[in-house]
Amino acid sequence: MLTPQEVSEHAFQKASFGGYNMHQVDEFLSEVCEWTQKQGIRFSVKTRIGMCEEDEFWELLSVYEKHPLCELIIHPRLQTDYYVKPVHEGLFEKAMKLSRHSLCYNGDIFSIGVFSPFQKGNRKRELTRILLIPTVQTALDLISLSLKP
Repeated sequence: MLTPQEVSEHAFQKASFGGYNMHQVDEFLSEVCEWTQKQGIRFSVKTRIGMCEEDEFWELLSVYEKHPLCELIIHPRLQTDYYVKPVHEGLFEKAMKLSRHSLCYNGDIFSIGVFSPFQKGNRKRELTRILLIPTVQTALDLISLSLKP
């Protein structure tokens, strides 16, 4: 079992295709989930969709689906995108169809229009949360929207 310090220092080896070694990620999540369940702690994972290629996400998702996560927070960008490239649109909606976990969206939310794919009539299942790190204008837009009847 890993100690909290070992968890914070844990580094995953890169697989030959450039992404993470999924076997190591799976083993790590197994240990963390076992420990958190024994402690009565809810455990969530925040993830990007991969390192280099969007297709890496589906393998990552299959690993996450094996574990009892409280929530999966998806930031639909690749590590190599940094914050320069736009989020990979449509990927989160596909994940909503495939994942059994409660999901949280964490991406570019600069206006109310970004929320349209997540409105009740547009989604196939319940969205748990949207992680918002607002700019001042976005915060003002959200406040004015919430005040409308």
